[in-house]
Formats: sequence, C-alpha cells, structure tokens
Amino acid sequence: MKCSACGKFMAAAEGVTCPKCDRKSHRACVKVPGGVQVQPTWLCPDCKIRTPRKSDQNTPGRGLNSENIIKQGEEKPQSPVAQGFKESELALELRKFREELRETREEFRSFRQEMFDLRNSIKSCEERLDTLENKYIRLEEQQTLIESKNVCGKIQDLETIIADLRADLND
Repeated sequence: MKCSACGKFMAAAEGVTCPKCDRKSHRACVKVPGGVQVQPTWLCPDCKIRTPRKSDQNTPGRGLNSENIIKQGEEKPQSPVAQGFKESELALELRKFREELRETREEFRSFRQEMFDLRNSIKSCEERLDTLENKYIRLEEQQTLIESKNVCGKIQDLETIIADLRADLND
C-alpha cells in the first residue's frame, strides 16, 4: 500500500490509518511515534484541515459565486496540466518501483549464491569429519588389537633383555 502523505510504498505495520477517510500514512509522515496506539479521535492532516473549526459569528463572511460552488460528491475537474503532473509522478514512482524490484532480484541472486557456497562448505566439512571419524575408529581398533595380543608385556620383556645385554657388553 502507498503512504498518502509521501506517496511511497509501505507495509501495513509501518503506518496508521485515519478513521475518517481510511487513508494510510507512515507514522513519521504524520508525526505519530512508533509503538503508540492511535486514538479514535486522531485525524490525518488532510482531514484535520477539512474539519470546520468553531464558527466565530464576528468573523465577516465572503459571498460565493454560484459558478465556484461544487456540489457534494462531485470532484473539481482537473486541468490538463495537473493531470500531466500526476501522470509524470506516477511514471517516476513506477520507475523507482521497477529499480527497487531489480535491486531486490539481484540481492536474491547474491543470496542464493551465498547459500550455495555455504552448502558446499558444510558438505566439505562433513566429508572431513567423516574421514577423521574413520581414522579414529581404525586407531581404536589397532589399540584394541595391540592390547589383546599383550604386546605391551612383550615390549617390556624385550626392553629388559636389551638392558641386560648392554650391561653385559659394558662389563
């Protein structure tokens, strides 16, 4: 939806709605702080301007020319210049929107590439972890095999024999 104050697109949660005209505006555009509940008596700037003030009987009135009176429900016809201005504003807004859409698409492409790279990195880490796990299992098996053959006792016996032989050689 579009902000009626600035004309930019906005999310519903970012704005406030006038209870009189149902126009939606950014909170910042109509000077309503974020997180504050809008009172039912609050009006947007346009409705506030259009709301008649208390009449002061002492204020002199000005007569109306019947040609300038617009009946209720009728809209004042716009000049071709005003219509062209609105069309150029719409064209500019449409260009901006398309540019934002292009930028968003590019960001998504970049995000997809990053996700692809991340998946590959995780896959590589998983493969390395599997390799390390297999090596660990083999080492445990070798240790169990060595312990089961009582190789440690044999190694100590051999070390004792070597020490005795060295002692005999030195004598």
